Amino acid sequence: MDTILFWGIIAILCAILQSLGIWKYGLAGGFLITMTLLAIHYDFGTDYWAYYDWYEESLSMPFPRSISEFLTISHDPGWDMINLFFGKVFGTNGFFILVATLSIIESLCYYTFIKKFVPNNWYWFAMAIYILNNHFFILTFSMMRQSFVMAILLICFTWIQQRKIILPLFVILLASTIHNSVLLCCPVVFIVLFSFNNQKFWGILLLSLWLLLLTASAILEPILSSFANLTEMFAHYVDTYSKSSNMSYGIGYLLRLIPFIFLVIGLFTNQFAKEDVPMLVIWSLTIILTPFGIIIPLFERLLFYFELAIFAVFPKIIKTCHSIYVKILLTISVLILSIYTLYIGFYNPKSVYYDTFLDFHTIFEII
Repeated sequence: MDTILFWGIIAILCAILQSLGIWKYGLAGGFLITMTLLAIHYDFGTDYWAYYDWYEESLSMPFPRSISEFLTISHDPGWDMINLFFGKVFGTNGFFILVATLSIIESLCYYTFIKKFVPNNWYWFAMAIYILNNHFFILTFSMMRQSFVMAILLICFTWIQQRKIILPLFVILLASTIHNSVLLCCPVVFIVLFSFNNQKFWGILLLSLWLLLLTASAILEPILSSFANLTEMFAHYVDTYSKSSNMSYGIGYLLRLIPFIFLVIGLFTNQFAKEDVPMLVIWSLTIILTPFGIIIPLFERLLFYFELAIFAVFPKIIKTCHSIYVKILLTISVLILSIYTLYIGFYNPKSVYYDTFLDFHTIFEII
């Protein structure tokens, strides 16, 4: 883990150089470092060997004669098809090529999104969040499927920002064949049907929803538990994620509330551009739906999707703050939150991730 953190800091320094105007390719250089680490890792992360075994099984799977036949034998047909393709083309070593290919695609998605939505002087912050927030870069070593879907979702967010419906909805449905938890993001697409001229209305709505769900947790628990187990698909994820969930109303939640409060204030005072409101609402769901994540671990993973918007949202929240001291406080609070979650997730011996993230290995050890 120390190896990952060391090179992660180097990547952040590269982004700082671009933010300072010293090296115009600093952000690209930083992502080249992180992409390389992702592409060459071996026996690193909790699910590495599970995905390797999944790939090995695909080698013995007969190529389906029809889509209907494939759907009957596959739980996650999109992921199985990817495995089947790399298996048939590259054979046993194709798994390592698959890992490298996904690493390149995911890194390009993050890089493109940050270049599009983050101002140059905030590249360093975006890279720091990408490295230190344990829901992005670090967990990509473990949750291969969801990380890939999250990267695809970044593209969908771009389309949602452009008020498109059909394209992001289609891609999300397609991505659900890889990790079907992303289906719960489908309703977000229809946010483009609403008007964002009255920002105060959205501020009141977000604040009201947050207070409502926060105070109604006890009532929601049996309802959500029943919903999550309605289908075999969701019940499978509930059982899997409950083993690694550590979400609670603690210091991490309090730190997350700080930018949310400033976001709501900004909406109340009409300080955001109209086209920025959809992304602000999407990120707000990270806070609003936290009670769901505490009750059902599946929803904790769902929050990862909405948290992706932090890259685009945070610089806009900062612009609404007129005091330099408030800006510094807000920035530090988010960075402290990321460092705190990184520590409890990967440096705490009691964490489920601790042992498998202890020593970094590369494919060069077996070549």
